Amino acid sequence: MKPGLRIDRGVHVWTFTKVWGGVLVQTEETWTGAQVEADVPTSIKHLGGGLEEWLKELKATAEARRSRKG
Repeated sequence: MKPGLRIDRGVHVWTFTKVWGGVLVQTEETWTGAQVEADVPTSIKHLGGGLEEWLKELKATAEARRSRKG
């Protein structure tokens, strides 16, 4: 089991804006806590990597749904 990072408090905001040809997705995050603040570069690497994976999954799901609609 991989050790996780403890986030004592966090806010994650997703903004979806309809644009020509699709939807623009923007995210904003804040993280606080002793562990994430003790090593910010490592926290950004791991937590930011997780965010990138969420966005890839969102994109893949949206594109799959679009292709099924025709």
